[in-house]
Amino acid sequence: TLTRMCHPMMITGKKGVQGPFLEETEQQGLKKEKDNQGPRGDLGKPGLSGQRGEQDGSSSSCPNSNKGEKGDAGSTCSRGPQGLKGDKGECGKSGPKGDIGPIGSPGEKGYEGDRGQTGKRGPKGYAGPPGVRGAPGVKGDPGVYGKIGPPGKHGLSGFPGRKGEKGQKGNCKESDITAFSVGLQKRNSFPSSGSPVRFDKIFLNENKAYNVESGVFVANAGGIYYFSYHVSVSSKSLRGALFHNGKRILQMSSVRLGKQAAYNVCQLSGSIFIRLNEDDKIWLQVLNSSQNGLIADETTDSVFSGFLVFPD
Repeated sequence: TLTRMCHPMMITGKKGVQGPFLEETEQQGLKKEKDNQGPRGDLGKPGLSGQRGEQDGSSSSCPNSNKGEKGDAGSTCSRGPQGLKGDKGECGKSGPKGDIGPIGSPGEKGYEGDRGQTGKRGPKGYAGPPGVRGAPGVKGDPGVYGKIGPPGKHGLSGFPGRKGEKGQKGNCKESDITAFSVGLQKRNSFPSSGSPVRFDKIFLNENKAYNVESGVFVANAGGIYYFSYHVSVSSKSLRGALFHNGKRILQMSSVRLGKQAAYNVCQLSGSIFIRLNEDDKIWLQVLNSSQNGLIADETTDSVFSGFLVFPD
């Protein structure tokens, strides 16, 4: 509605009839797919202006004049034709990658496939551990004798054979004299236990039956022999024995306590008759290293003696 400015005392006329509305200012294109908008349509033609309202008879210059009645509304124009369909818009950018979904349940077992072709033979493997020994087989027939081989190398000498039976007694003849008497030197005092005592001071050794290196008497003929010992003991007690082929036959013992062991010297003596066979052995031996007071020095001797009394 157009309003006219008036002077004071102007009276406003009645409102004119409303003219037709303008057509839509823009024809809208058809709605396109999401994110694709068509081109803008052309402007519609303007509508006709409404008629001007009549003025009241009163002076138009009056500022306080009464307003006229409102005019009727104008007619509405018809809608313009629909615009053309717009061109297809460009594809939008790819969205961000979504989260990994949950693991699905395992599927059913598939059918067994056809058997494939046989592959090439692989290299030979390592030999396995030996298996369990089987039961012995049936004894086979004896084979054909082979040729005699060359003579082997000469083997080691065997052990001496058993002593033969004693022969018949021959004609009587004088037997060789067998006798010995030996003493202990100072340097060999307190001999080691467990082995024969080496009496290395020779007083008599007929027929060399006593071995100075080993301390052992070896009978060169069977018969009855007599053996004796006379030994000195100092500083310690003494336990010893006379041995026949490794067996004790006569023991000696001297127990010394307190100051007696440190300052005094005592003697032990013993003797025995015994039958020996040829090559039998006799010796004296200390039995215990803690009881080994056997000595010899410038003032005393330790002596071991023996001789053949009656030959067989």
